[in-house]
Amino acid sequence: MSFPIPMKSHRHLGPVVMVALILLSAVACNTESANRTATVAASGTPVTTITPAGNILMIDGDAVERVYVPDPRQPPLYALTDKRLYIWRNRQWEATPTVNENRAFLVDHNDPQRLFRGDHPPCQQSAQDDDIALEVSEDGGDTWRALPNGQNVRPMAIDPVFPNVLYGTDCALTISDNLGDTWRYFQPLYQHEIIDLDVVGERLLVLGISNSGQSQVRELRLASPDRPEISNVIIQVEGIACVEADVDRVIVGTRSGVQISLDGGETWAESRRGLESVTLPPDEDLVAPNNPLNVAEREFGVLTVAIDPSHSHRIFAGTVRGLYVSQDDGGTWDRYDEIASDTQVRDVQFAANGADLYVTTSDGVVTVPNP
Repeated sequence: MSFPIPMKSHRHLGPVVMVALILLSAVACNTESANRTATVAASGTPVTTITPAGNILMIDGDAVERVYVPDPRQPPLYALTDKRLYIWRNRQWEATPTVNENRAFLVDHNDPQRLFRGDHPPCQQSAQDDDIALEVSEDGGDTWRALPNGQNVRPMAIDPVFPNVLYGTDCALTISDNLGDTWRYFQPLYQHEIIDLDVVGERLLVLGISNSGQSQVRELRLASPDRPEISNVIIQVEGIACVEADVDRVIVGTRSGVQISLDGGETWAESRRGLESVTLPPDEDLVAPNNPLNVAEREFGVLTVAIDPSHSHRIFAGTVRGLYVSQDDGGTWDRYDEIASDTQVRDVQFAANGADLYVTTSDGVVTVPNP
């Protein structure tokens, strides 16, 4: 997706369950959106460069937690710190009125000035929580409008073929065919919380995790995107997982390595050579029975996978300890030394026609050249 985005066709990743994805930071807006404030210019990085410096991106002294790249031919358009959302405009980062309240944030790649933000309460919680509004901005985060039928929906992806189709989750799967005005609700994975998804042609791959810590990926057919046909579970693994797909190739990152299918999920091969120090042998079990989503307390696992759009045989795996790259479709893996080996890698995005990588780590976003 993870967590995505594209980057990959679901432009996601949003974020997926934030606790489950190592508290991946999202963006929110000041609820007093009617009190529009003036846009303030802010100095910062990055600049448009073929070879980025490799440092944590900073804006006004604050580390960037996340960038959003609606057009992978260009540099990022939005950046999020722990304080607020910024937009790249007039050759500099400009602060928007949108403050960071840790809700999921999605950019419409068809209209990059259109943003969605929302979330849902914890799925396995019995106490009643306050509803969380789903909102849309049509002006790059300057003002927001509530979508009253989308309460407690976390926006995750916009269909790459049908521009009005929006995918989200309220723990189960939610789909809107009118950009969030109304929603249909589906339960493709019984007793599983939806944490990631990917759209590939007329296939929707939905990833969920159960309360006992078992992840499944199920295929849905999208002949009519607002009425998907639920198909087979194509893979089931122990622990939290992440998914990325490209035509008939499906890649799933797990705690024990990377699973790769070249036939749309019919058959699978495990890819672990070079990942031994950061993944767990399949027959070992370190998942805490009462806390299966807490990857941060584990020392092993692949947290995100990404297929290089400009080099289809190159795959990246973000792990609990550094970034790894495979140049041979996952046959072997090497650590990419430009990213520190003591940091968790939660997302990889491509920009500048694939020349630059924007790597979301536990310390912030790092820019490095694509090897």
